Amino acid sequence: MMKKYLVILLLIALQPFALAQGRRGGTSNDPFVLNENARPDQPLNDYGNFITAGKTCRTDAGGILCQPTINPAQKTLALIVLGASNGASVGPSAYVPSNTTVIDNLNIYNGALYVASDPLLGQSMSTLGPGSVSLILADGLIGIFNRVILVNAAIGGSTSIMLGIGGVHYERGCVAMRRLAAAGITAATTGVTIGLLFMTGENDTGTSAANYQAAIQQQVAHIQSCGFSGRIFIPTETFLGGAVNATIQTAQANLVALGNPWFAGGNLDSLGTGSRQADQTHFTNAGQISAEGLILNAMIATGAPY
Repeated sequence: MMKKYLVILLLIALQPFALAQGRRGGTSNDPFVLNENARPDQPLNDYGNFITAGKTCRTDAGGILCQPTINPAQKTLALIVLGASNGASVGPSAYVPSNTTVIDNLNIYNGALYVASDPLLGQSMSTLGPGSVSLILADGLIGIFNRVILVNAAIGGSTSIMLGIGGVHYERGCVAMRRLAAAGITAATTGVTIGLLFMTGENDTGTSAANYQAAIQQQVAHIQSCGFSGRIFIPTETFLGGAVNATIQTAQANLVALGNPWFAGGNLDSLGTGSRQADQTHFTNAGQISAEGLILNAMIATGAPY
């Protein structure tokens, strides 16, 4: 009897660990494993937002709660967002889209589809605020597309090396693709376009241009092995503490110079101190709107289907 009680107590003690493992993707055999390292001193900083409380599950025409149904007669964009904090939830205020009925957020933590609202699921949050550039961007893309599904995976503090082979965030792009595929959304799905937006570079102080380029290419090769075949948008993005990084700007330009599927994502470094918060790194609300305009125009410049 004593042994039975000891087993029960052990299971209770391990429950929080089991829940944490599930949040990060489970065991190494789990196709959705994210290999995240949580920092107890910075809640929701080194891993993405998995809190679904207050979120509204999307019910599509198929009538199944939280599961997407793609209308092949319409143009749907599934946009994966990788990178660092300016691609995550750092804007001072939440953005309320004008097209909320056709902008969704696919949660990489459980594969469910939600009405997109700040702070977005899948990307990291911070004390700076809940606002996200990608939600503003999705709003701007409606009209070009009938529907936008955001698959957010940007993590504050990320470097290019973290996205490369062996990096802690190496699996985030593939998990995004696997979640889409599990929901019946692939590059072969009629009416669907899948795009990838990298928003990273600010934290690569000391990284060589060659190493930056290699790490981003490794991430892209990995995500392509998981079914991605769309356009890759690379903003010029290095502004940190009021200064830009010419080395990483060169690396980003070198990637764009490779040609299709690599494309420019707008010069975000052109948005100076007046568009930044007090840390002179993260965008103000107005700065996020300006950044969205640059990214959107760069996407449109690549031609149809954008």
